[in-house]
Amino acid sequence: MTDEHSAAMSAADGAGVAAIRNLDQLQSTWNNIVLTGKPNGLAEKPDLLASLNQVGGEFEKLRHELLDAFSHAGQRETAVELGMRAQISVDILIRNLFERTADVGFLAEDVAILDSLAANEAGADLLPLRQRLDAYIAKYSVYDDIAIYRPDGKLHVTRLGETSRFADGHALVAQVLTRPATFHEIFHAGSDGSAQLIYAQGIHRQIASGHKQVIGVLALSFRFADEMSGIFADLLGENPGGVVLAILDGDGQAIASSDADALPVGTSLTLTESVLQPVTLGERPFLATRRPTKGYQGFFGLGWSGVALRPANRPAAKEAAAEAEAHEAGSIAKSEIVSDELKRIFGRAYAIDTDLHLIGLNGKIAADRENNRVLPAVLGSIREIGEGIRNAVHGIIDDLYDQARRNLDRETRQMAALGVNIMDRNLYERANDCRWWALTPAFRRILAARGGKAPQLGAEERGEIGGILAYVNSLYTVYSLLLVFDAEGVVVAGSRGDTMNGQTLSGAHIAAALANRDPQGYFVSDFVPSPLYGGQPTYVYCGTILSPDGAEAVGGVAVVFDSAPQFRQMLLDVLPQREGGAAYRGGFAAFVNEAGILVASTDPAHGPAGEPFDPKLLSGHAILARSTSPGYREFKRSDAYVDTVTCVIAIPG
Repeated sequence: MTDEHSAAMSAADGAGVAAIRNLDQLQSTWNNIVLTGKPNGLAEKPDLLASLNQVGGEFEKLRHELLDAFSHAGQRETAVELGMRAQISVDILIRNLFERTADVGFLAEDVAILDSLAANEAGADLLPLRQRLDAYIAKYSVYDDIAIYRPDGKLHVTRLGETSRFADGHALVAQVLTRPATFHEIFHAGSDGSAQLIYAQGIHRQIASGHKQVIGVLALSFRFADEMSGIFADLLGENPGGVVLAILDGDGQAIASSDADALPVGTSLTLTESVLQPVTLGERPFLATRRPTKGYQGFFGLGWSGVALRPANRPAAKEAAAEAEAHEAGSIAKSEIVSDELKRIFGRAYAIDTDLHLIGLNGKIAADRENNRVLPAVLGSIREIGEGIRNAVHGIIDDLYDQARRNLDRETRQMAALGVNIMDRNLYERANDCRWWALTPAFRRILAARGGKAPQLGAEERGEIGGILAYVNSLYTVYSLLLVFDAEGVVVAGSRGDTMNGQTLSGAHIAAALANRDPQGYFVSDFVPSPLYGGQPTYVYCGTILSPDGAEAVGGVAVVFDSAPQFRQMLLDVLPQREGGAAYRGGFAAFVNEAGILVASTDPAHGPAGEPFDPKLLSGHAILARSTSPGYREFKRSDAYVDTVTCVIAIPG
């Protein structure tokens, strides 16, 4: 058996192996019959013999192309599946880390931190500051520790105290002081040897000359191992099938792994980007692929890549088709699922079949004209073998089509699950933001001093609140508008100027925020048209501004999510693509809520967001996947907030 046959046999399933062997036998029989036919009438018909030889040569070429298609089918299936998981693992992480770059910038401006650094020169109590840091992590549960350093490298305070991995003289202080006005992303082994991902930035205060002076360094410790464990679990599911996922740093060293036995953290891998290639780990052969991050809103992090590996002797998972299905020539030619290569092979097979039919017809005419009784028998045998070859070719093409369909179906289901996962991860941040910003000391102090009544506020006080909101909105670009409102829902100030000042906000989310006394509480509007978003549907998240003693609500913070571009981009990121990156024509991804309302779609023809989604739009699609929002960390899982959204992905046949 040739190497070509061996590769094809290993890639094919049982039906495919039988079809390939049958094709080989039929090709051999064809050649024998043509040779036998030469002394029995074919030799006297040189034009007919030449046509048969030409068709035989075309069959031979087609057979080699089919063998090649089969030999590459298994590898292509593995490459697509591993490549998708590798890409998702790093991109979903980068999306998360993008939020951290804004967090550290805003928290570095926190008045409580500034005041504590200044007061500590006189030996002030650090307990209130630790309590504030605890309150921050209670909302942003992606962090495990926070450290505040003085410029000389001495620790001012850590949230975890004696159990903290932060210590005096940490190298991050000197690094941050080289560029204190921007965030620094630092990944290294902590004092206990475990991975530590830190976001750090300088802490400034205004001095008399109007300039800023660096008075400290803020460092946020991200729960890296915990986050990677969750990402890997989501991507591998309950049956990982031997797949191992990992994150590589810029030097090719594994910094996170889903299987520490197969691929220990610290292992160095040299892998060409986006190529399926063999690697050996602990004497075990694997096929592996590496994908660098696509980045998110211009943020690429530290140059990390996602890696996915599968044991080399274990084929990609196959799912049995419900029933055998023969595909008409027209359906394959028009199919979005079928690759251009397979369409070309199918077209050639159809042309060969047509040529063979014409040869048989012309031979019969010639034999009848000459009353030749031998030639029809030879042509009949050739026609019979030709039909057998045609059926075998069509069977192989059908098998390849079904394999491509199974692969796309599996990918689509995984991408639908990823779509709602990305949505929940994003909206988790919105719930955190609104309630943390509601604890801003200036908001609480100013509104409490005026009895929670907007009309009592002066222009300077409104300007201070508006300035804070504008600064925050410049860091967190996923919002179209941020507002502070008083105890009666009247807008005090906004991040986009004073055009909303004095207007009264309404809705169950506003009333609930004003009735709340729990700093962990947050309240969300339904996905409905909002005057705060130009009459378009969106989510508005609200947090309660409590008086400094926490006894009463003196107002609230409302954050308006920029839903149209944000949701559309999430869907575009999970919409499956053909080889080469082109979209499937007629395919789409959409978010639909439990009430059947369209939240977003990649196809503008589906109508505006906020209107009912028409289920008829799903008809006629060969591939259809749905996945419902699972929640992220405590969001939608244990915090009592319910908003069921389904990601729907449809691909035509």
